Amino acid sequence: MDTDYHEYCTGGYDPDDIVISGMSGRFPECDSVGELKESLYNKKDLVIFRDDRYEKGAMNAPYSSCGLVRNLDKFDANFFLVTPAMANTMDPASRIHIEVSYEAIADAGYDAIDLKGQKIGIFNATVESDELIIKATNESYSHLCTSRSYNANRTSYVMDFIGKK
Repeated sequence: MDTDYHEYCTGGYDPDDIVISGMSGRFPECDSVGELKESLYNKKDLVIFRDDRYEKGAMNAPYSSCGLVRNLDKFDANFFLVTPAMANTMDPASRIHIEVSYEAIADAGYDAIDLKGQKIGIFNATVESDELIIKATNESYSHLCTSRSYNANRTSYVMDFIGKK
């Protein structure tokens, strides 16, 4: 059976209908796509042990080093109009999702403020939060803040995008 992989991957859309025009990301020991690129080109080891987040041997992990994202505490809640209580309870990956979405928009040459109220959809794939397990709490809204399943919705709300209609 011959498969037309282009057709399979594009789902029948014209290639001009889908554009990746801006990128952003957080990676182990790298705060941007550019920093990741430079680290990879320079063969920098990004999987290291840092005791500023976990004690060695914590959580019975079978390894002593891992790739950790830096600056988890640097989220600007006021800039994104997120209440301090929600920002402090929010899963770090959810805060990062908001930040990198904004940065990807800027990287594409747009001002996110000019896009408010536009028919823009945000789609992402995610796995459930380690933060929810590590910081189990009785706060009534903690699941809303720690569940990564809300990332796209939370980001579109913060950016005031109304989605595709």
